[in-house]
Amino acid sequence: MEIYPENGDTVDTFIQILQRIENEVGSLNVSKFWPPPTGIAPPPGLSVKQPTPSGELPGYIPQVPRGCDSYRPATSTRPIPSVIDSYRPAIHRHSSGDSYRPPTSDVIKIKQEPREPSSLPTPPPCEPPDTKPSPCFGASIINNLKTTPAPELELRLTETLIKLGVVTTTSQQLQTQLEHTQRFLQERNRTIENANATLLRKEHEINTMKAKLQEKDQELERITKTISQKEHEVAATRSVMQKEEIVHQKTKMVVGQKDQELLMLKTVVEKQKKDLAAAKATLSQKTNDLMTARTTIEKQKQEIITVKNSMLKMEKLVGKVSFQSERKDEDIKKGDEALSKLTAERDDKANSLELKNKDFAVLKKTHEKMKLAHEELKTRLGKKDEQIGTLKEMLSVLRRDKLNAKNEAKTSPSTDEIAKLKAMLASRDQDILVKDDELDMAQAALRCARAEVDLANAKLDEERARKRRKT
Repeated sequence: MEIYPENGDTVDTFIQILQRIENEVGSLNVSKFWPPPTGIAPPPGLSVKQPTPSGELPGYIPQVPRGCDSYRPATSTRPIPSVIDSYRPAIHRHSSGDSYRPPTSDVIKIKQEPREPSSLPTPPPCEPPDTKPSPCFGASIINNLKTTPAPELELRLTETLIKLGVVTTTSQQLQTQLEHTQRFLQERNRTIENANATLLRKEHEINTMKAKLQEKDQELERITKTISQKEHEVAATRSVMQKEEIVHQKTKMVVGQKDQELLMLKTVVEKQKKDLAAAKATLSQKTNDLMTARTTIEKQKQEIITVKNSMLKMEKLVGKVSFQSERKDEDIKKGDEALSKLTAERDDKANSLELKNKDFAVLKKTHEKMKLAHEELKTRLGKKDEQIGTLKEMLSVLRRDKLNAKNEAKTSPSTDEIAKLKAMLASRDQDILVKDDELDMAQAALRCARAEVDLANAKLDEERARKRRKT
């Protein structure tokens, strides 16, 4: 006999049916036919609990029925035996929802064997059913159960208990699935919250960047406004200058302004003279250093005689450097004389107001050019002096290394060490040649600087001649 719930029966309906059976069939003593006879074996994995001395079985919890509002349970609280404890068959649900159809392997087969007749009195014949519809769900089932004999009732009870076990297992599995889904949803909610937090953070960063860009745009607008204002001011000043050139009455005011500017220029020239005097002092110090270097070089000539031809080249190069330093001093003197001449000419030209008005801009430009040329010359001379000092240091290091190599060659006459020393001397000679090339490059750079200074002086001479022709 196959057992499965029909018409979508639930756990509550089974409990209601059992309670109604208990209430309606009150004279039926369950302890007489429970546990079932030996002929009916329980299914595999089913544990049968023995009743207590009072005829009750543990594990039964009465529940309030849900299917009927008018039903009220009787005062009898005799428990219904619970047979299923450990039986958990597989659950198979169809698309309809609650209908259960187990596979053929899970179908419980109960053998019905002939048993002794029951000692219970036979129930009276059932009354004809009422034509009115039953007020509660399951009334027809209760009427049918009243007429059933005890063995069949026992079989039905066992079936309902097995069904209850199956449904409880399904409810437990559904509960576990619900817990898993709740955990999954919690984790998903956490990830969504984290994503929302990151989105909010990114939106905040974007808003801050937009605010910064707006500030930059405002700054650019302010700058453009200031530039336009400055352009208007420049245009206004140009128009004013044109009006001043046209109107001859305001020439005296302009001449006074030019006199003041010339006084300022004189002060600037005096400052430049002071700067030139400081530069001369530095140059004198450098010449003294060069003289000391010459004395040291002369002392070291005796040691360099025994060295190869490369060291002789270095001595010639040192002589060139000294000659070039003398030429440098002469060039500086020439520049000082040219500056003194320029200052004298400026003083002469300051006497005539017309020349001041006409040639003020030209003088200013030439003065700025001369200032820039002198500054460049100073920087270049300082760089070249630094290069010469580094080259001297390198030469002293190379000479020391050669002397050390000579001493080692005298003390150790082995051929291997002599070969090593020769290789070292060859490498040192190559380094000396490289330094010679670097000195030649430095001298060429100095020549270029002097040529630029000569060009500047020639331009100044041409401007002076042109001004004299105009005057």
